[in-house]
Amino acid sequence: PKITADWSVAAVTDERLHQLHTHWLALCGGRRMPSRGEFDPVHVPRPLLPHINLVDVMDPLDFRFRLVGTHWHDFVGQEVRGKLIGEVFPPGFCAEVREHWGDAVAQTAPKSGRGPLWIDERDYIRWQGVVLPLSAAGGNTVMALLVGAVFLRGNEAS
Repeated sequence: PKITADWSVAAVTDERLHQLHTHWLALCGGRRMPSRGEFDPVHVPRPLLPHINLVDVMDPLDFRFRLVGTHWHDFVGQEVRGKLIGEVFPPGFCAEVREHWGDAVAQTAPKSGRGPLWIDERDYIRWQGVVLPLSAAGGNTVMALLVGAVFLRGNEAS
């Protein structure tokens, strides 16, 4: 089946993702985005840590998973650390992710979304996520994305 996510601002309803966004906003300090160097997982509230993924922004535009929270592996069952998104997501969904993560990079602004898991055998799992850009030190160029992800079984999803 074609996987289509809801990438609207209202898509995310999970409180953990709202807390991660609030943490990111505090790091912004009135700027458009914080730098990658300002983000330290040590300062993230402990219950959020399993949901955090750090993704490198490549040139030409592509994305590589650098740090992947345990929640991802628990629900998705894939080891994705060090992999490009094209190695993780099926082509149709990868194109969606590339488009929306690319928007976060181009606009230096957060994105959010939710949808069914991209793995046919696990389509009873739904995801919600936020994509929060991180700049190079003192710059306006996005060098990484802080991606918060929550996976829920069908009966838990809202």
